[in-house]
Amino acid sequence: MNYNSQKEPNLPIHRVLRLAADRVQALVDASLAPIALTMPHLLFLEHLTHARQGVPLGHVANALGCGRSNITQLADRLERLGLIIRQADQADRRSIQAVLTPRGRSQYPAGAAALRGVEEQLRRGLSPNGARLLVACLNDLTEAVPRD
Repeated sequence: MNYNSQKEPNLPIHRVLRLAADRVQALVDASLAPIALTMPHLLFLEHLTHARQGVPLGHVANALGCGRSNITQLADRLERLGLIIRQADQADRRSIQAVLTPRGRSQYPAGAAALRGVEEQLRRGLSPNGARLLVACLNDLTEAVPRD
């Protein structure tokens, strides 16, 4: 469905947000598909890229806001794709760290570039002031809605 705010100004906020989120997710998925990544893959790789060393899986889970079982499944997929390896933490052998492989290190910039393309596409649909206003409104909404 294509809703125009001029024609449908009283749509419930949750509905407009869901429609927008679905469209943005479709853009993100399409931009990452050619390099065989998903948004969770890219977020995991981003965290490791910025850490510049191995990171315990529990820390990655906390940073990405997901559970340990989810991060383990995500690490399994990334390991099968050859983007990370898991190794014992030298300081604490009970802890397992995720480490980028050379392939993972080279794949992250491609994914980040794909996301920049999505951002540019989204911004082209808005005036500069409209983009600032949208971000401000969404930030306000995020602050106003309590977390679990």
